Amino acid sequence: MYFMDQGLYIFDVIVVVFSDRFSQTAGTLLHNAHRCGIPVYLVRTKADHLVRNVRKDRRRQKLDDTQAREILKSETQQVVNDNLTMLNLPIQPVYLVSQDGMREWVREGNVSNTMDEQRILNSLLSHSKSP
Repeated sequence: MYFMDQGLYIFDVIVVVFSDRFSQTAGTLLHNAHRCGIPVYLVRTKADHLVRNVRKDRRRQKLDDTQAREILKSETQQVVNDNLTMLNLPIQPVYLVSQDGMREWVREGNVSNTMDEQRILNSLLSHSKSP
């Protein structure tokens, strides 16, 4: 079993990063981490690109970035919830991160284009402070 062979059971937390689909591999990692009592954070990358795709796909609705982000968050969470339910795993949040938003936050302190970058950072930091 990959999870055990790679020694993933020794980690305090696992961050599963995906950009497109929530894959079977991600599901297997979650399942094994759950069995070992290891918290898992789900992070979907390339959110800036995905927001543009939502706006393009729904151009007749004339969505602004805020509306497209909310649609993306909702649809992503629903797909992950469906997969977690299928795997008999507890529902958990998905964090969306944007390259553009992260760059502006780090370089300029501007958080206006971030999505869940601050939430995931705060969650990870609070988890690392717990015994």
